[in-house]
Amino acid sequence: MTRSESLALADAALDAFWRVVASRFPEATTGDLSPHTTVRLAAIAEDAIKEWISANVPEAPRKRELAASGDIDVHELLKTHQQVAVIWGIEDVQAVRPDLTDDQSWEVLTECRRKHDCEVGFNWLLIETIADHLFPEPETTEE
Repeated sequence: MTRSESLALADAALDAFWRVVASRFPEATTGDLSPHTTVRLAAIAEDAIKEWISANVPEAPRKRELAASGDIDVHELLKTHQQVAVIWGIEDVQAVRPDLTDDQSWEVLTECRRKHDCEVGFNWLLIETIADHLFPEPETTEE
């Protein structure tokens, strides 16, 4: 199941949940929750749905669905191996260096992956340093 499908399913489930709650309290005039609770509830609903599918839907249909969609949820795949990853994209490079093309930004990312230090990590300074090394910005002359 893709992330967008998972979110849509959680939204539909929460809509049904709130219809039941509201039917028990017809005198309520709003259905407001704090933003913090709203975000937590949505995340918990999505996690509960994933767990339910994992525990109750046979593996073969889940694999067929993933293969058919062509969509891979990297974090779900890593979860099966009890691993995590932080993902950086070309848009992150272009936030630091908007002058770089997509291909140049990809080159920066791949070089960052090769050069990052696990003590310091993969961060904005690394991106900026590698980008400046690979693609120096032209010198500007002040008059």
